Amino acid sequence: MELNRNTIIISIIVLLITIPFLIGFEVSTKTFTIVVGVATALLVTILMATINYLHERKFIVNKVYESFSEIYFALMQIDKEIGKALVSKTLTDNTFGINYKLTMHIIDIANSSQVAFYKGFSPFKLSNTMKKFDVFISKLRNLNQLTGERAKLVLSNDLFLTEIKTQTTLGADEKILQDMNKQAQESKENLLILVSKLHEYEVSLKLELNDLISELDKNYKFAYKWNDKKQYFESITIEKGGNNGIF
Repeated sequence: MELNRNTIIISIIVLLITIPFLIGFEVSTKTFTIVVGVATALLVTILMATINYLHERKFIVNKVYESFSEIYFALMQIDKEIGKALVSKTLTDNTFGINYKLTMHIIDIANSSQVAFYKGFSPFKLSNTMKKFDVFISKLRNLNQLTGERAKLVLSNDLFLTEIKTQTTLGADEKILQDMNKQAQESKENLLILVSKLHEYEVSLKLELNDLISELDKNYKFAYKWNDKKQYFESITIEKGGNNGIF
């Protein structure tokens, strides 16, 4: 896409340079014939490059639209799972393991979205929107990192609770068990705060992505409007640990 864009720009500049030569020479001169040939070749080049550019633009924009729609759906699932965990105050390695895998999947989708290959003409709204998607990917990577860190803390907390059960079964000293339970409770409270902040960040990304996709939908005509796709996503209910056919 970048090659075709640059070809169009350079060819138009060279064509504009040849126009004075077309005006300044007689029809019968050899130079005029050469300049006409060059101008004709440039016109053909511009036409072919424009056709290729529009074809590549259509492919990339549709790919971005579908990819980030899928990412939005994944963010909905993460929002749902973390929200349940916070309400019930039950943080398990199983739940956060699934969430972390979802963020990994999100990164894979984002990397294959082709958004980095979009090279449009800067003044146009579509180009500015696509740049925003490219920047948004870095925020998704940050979400993936934070979710991974929280998942490790949840796993560590699970292992510590298992250790308490083991010590209780073995008949450990009551004072030791009390200290361990107190430490576990403090750890859980701190972890709930960290997970709550993660949830806030994830929700903010989901809202930002909704605005980005809506903006893209306004600047380009797609087969399915974003509001219709979003309503469909919201109507889907996934069983915990199940597969919805999209992932």
